[in-house]
Amino acid sequence: MNRTQTWVYQGGGNFLFPNDTELSLWPSPQPVGYVPEGSLSVLPGPGDSQLLRDDLPVDGTLLRERTGTQVYQMVNQRKYPVSGHDPAQVRLVPNNSIDRVPNP
Repeated sequence: MNRTQTWVYQGGGNFLFPNDTELSLWPSPQPVGYVPEGSLSVLPGPGDSQLLRDDLPVDGTLLRERTGTQVYQMVNQRKYPVSGHDPAQVRLVPNNSIDRVPNP
């Protein structure tokens, strides 16, 4: 609530919108939700437990930047270029946000 950053979560990882223009160009935008300070540091776990949030998507997640053509698959917290994938399984991330995911 005390910050101006907007994030999208894809495959369990968070990706920052670099500016309001990128956010406005997002396909099928959803309303931005405001959350209390520090609440994004944990996720609900089994039962009433909480799990520490992992910033990177889980293994197997397919990612592509909004205007990019290259699709990457997450394996061991690294991004690997792939082809021959199901386009319906690809999750979009804001332009220039995938650079923070390490290469192999």
